[in-house]
Amino acid sequence: MNHGDESIGYLKKVTLIMEWDGRQSPYEFIFGIGAEGLSPFEFDLAGKAAGHEGEYHLARAQLDGLFQHLIPPLFLCNIPDAFTLKVRVVEIGQADQREVIKAMAEASSCGSHCCG
Repeated sequence: MNHGDESIGYLKKVTLIMEWDGRQSPYEFIFGIGAEGLSPFEFDLAGKAAGHEGEYHLARAQLDGLFQHLIPPLFLCNIPDAFTLKVRVVEIGQADQREVIKAMAEASSCGSHCCG
């Protein structure tokens, strides 16, 4: 992957560090593959570069709406009713064709919720 001057855009492979309650977890996804368009989470990250940091103050019930077709990291499946999620963009690079196809298949097979 390339740090360079890349920004988050369609078919980019994005690596994040997500944190809540002092627990950190890497999270990787392919940007812009959802059949219904971008998720609100992707809209927030569009055009951002490596090093960008964001913070979300959420209720558990908001996770599905925020991530939509993206499968949320498993560590977010056991969360309190309200929490703060911190996100840092670590890497951005071009996804290869195999990664794009795999991500599209996962997104379509998940349904609306994969924590159950």
